[in-house]
Amino acid sequence: MKILVLYTNSEHPMRKTVESLLRCYSKYSDAKVFYCNISIRRFLFFLDWTEYDLIIFPPSISIPWNESSYIKRIERLKGYKLKAKRKIAFFQDEYSNTDLMCRFVTELGIDEVWSVAPESEWPKIYRNIPANCQIYSYLTGYVDEEDVIWSKKELEKRDQNDRAIDVGYRTGWFAKDMFKLGYWGILKQRIGQLFQERAKSLTTDIQIGSGFFTGESWFHFLMNCRYTIGVESGASLLDNSGDLLNKIKAFLKVAPNASFEEVRESVFKKYDGNLNLKAISPRIFEAGMCDTGLVLVEGYYNGILKPHVHYIELKEDFSNIDEVIEDIKDEKLRQELVSNVRRDIIDSGKYSYQKFVEDVLQHSSIAIKANWKDPFLYFLNLLFEKAVVCTIILLQFSKKIKK
Repeated sequence: MKILVLYTNSEHPMRKTVESLLRCYSKYSDAKVFYCNISIRRFLFFLDWTEYDLIIFPPSISIPWNESSYIKRIERLKGYKLKAKRKIAFFQDEYSNTDLMCRFVTELGIDEVWSVAPESEWPKIYRNIPANCQIYSYLTGYVDEEDVIWSKKELEKRDQNDRAIDVGYRTGWFAKDMFKLGYWGILKQRIGQLFQERAKSLTTDIQIGSGFFTGESWFHFLMNCRYTIGVESGASLLDNSGDLLNKIKAFLKVAPNASFEEVRESVFKKYDGNLNLKAISPRIFEAGMCDTGLVLVEGYYNGILKPHVHYIELKEDFSNIDEVIEDIKDEKLRQELVSNVRRDIIDSGKYSYQKFVEDVLQHSSIAIKANWKDPFLYFLNLLFEKAVVCTIILLQFSKKIKK
């Protein structure tokens, strides 16, 4: 089977979650997988030459972070044939400019949409996609077996009682960037501020809007923390057209120091709560692989996590913060919680990337093997691909020699 993964990325090294979600197809299937980062490859003429069994659009290419560049991306991709038996798109952050996501699906001929939103929210989010386009559920991230093996080796080198930080936390967004998510999104900032203000008896390393980790450095940070804090990923505000986001930006331009409550009251109060987008975060799995305890705001967490079994529960109104701080000091409790997470989630195999890839390929109704109906034509096509690559390399090499 031939799979093409079209994505965008300008980070190096990539965040672990992003990299794992990209590379899982080549790691956990027998398919021949081609990757193309359209952020750095300006000429994609080779896309017209080959027919793939499956073309995958991961979240990095399918989410409309910027409206104008997103439209240009759609127009650019429409210029190529993108021949495939099946095209599937993975979406996350399904709360703003969702009509553009629908345009992406319609104009690129997507056959399957994979969503992290609850099924009850699909009619609101994907209101303008073709009726024959199927929608499936997936998680924002999974357990990567390679990361599990690596983390176990790293943990063996360390003294598990030697964790210098009681509570460690990073949220990569500034507060004003979170306004567009509604009241639920602002919780990511507020739980960090809560522990900064109230957990004076604990050693904390909490940064909001900065200090983000990439690559293995994030795992090293977690392994130095007894606990990390979190809340379900998601949003409570649906902005199909992007109009609310533009109004928020306009309001903040006039009043740059306005609080969330002031912006909400003036711009989107009557809409906040029109979306119930909540999903488990990949950070849960990453913390579990590092034997780092979890303090989480009460929630459903896709039915995967149970309070008092897998994590210490913080009430949404923060009313039990003092009890939570005392529980954090209990090392025996932490060992019980991380042991349960490892047994039920990390080592169970239920939430692995391998299982995810199997589900994707099964739903796409494609066998995990190449199409050998006409081996002679397949051989000629493969030979042609190799010849083109060699020609490009030789041309680049000759240019360097001339210089």
